[in-house]
Amino acid sequence: AEANFKSGQLFYNSDEYLLTINILKRFCNLCNNYDTRLPEAKWMLGKAYQNTFQTDLSNSTFQEIINYHPKVFLYSVKAAYEIGNGYFNAGDYRQAEKYFLEVFDSIENITPDNYVWMDTLLKLGELYYRLSIIEKNNPTPVKEYTSKAIKNLEELLLRYENAPEHRLKASNILAKIY
Repeated sequence: AEANFKSGQLFYNSDEYLLTINILKRFCNLCNNYDTRLPEAKWMLGKAYQNTFQTDLSNSTFQEIINYHPKVFLYSVKAAYEIGNGYFNAGDYRQAEKYFLEVFDSIENITPDNYVWMDTLLKLGELYYRLSIIEKNNPTPVKEYTSKAIKNLEELLLRYENAPEHRLKASNILAKIY
């Protein structure tokens, strides 16, 4: 099992995703749920599926991490973000919101210093902005979504001075809102 894990890591880090999938599937089948490497292996496997456009397998692998591994593992938080991001990219904003909020529900295990927090703030800000556009004929949801977008994006701007790409994107969305 150790050789499979190390090989899977090497192939993943080399962007050899099909080989990563083959090796890490074997590793996951060989080890038990108590192996501390399993969440990391499944996260790399999920990312490999994602990078080979196997969205269903990617999401189900990330969901396994969330379901079967305590949130003490950073990988369950990263998995929630990745599932949310997949739904976001597919335009399913309500499902995306559910998983992005799960990142913040893991507050005891992830802090604002973690990049996943910053990425989630940006995605939620953009998600709420997009929902406000979709609901443009309904004043109450528009006001709610706009307020949530502003809250998330302004928090990002206040917290992350050394993240120019995130700050630029947040500023652009805020400019559209105002």
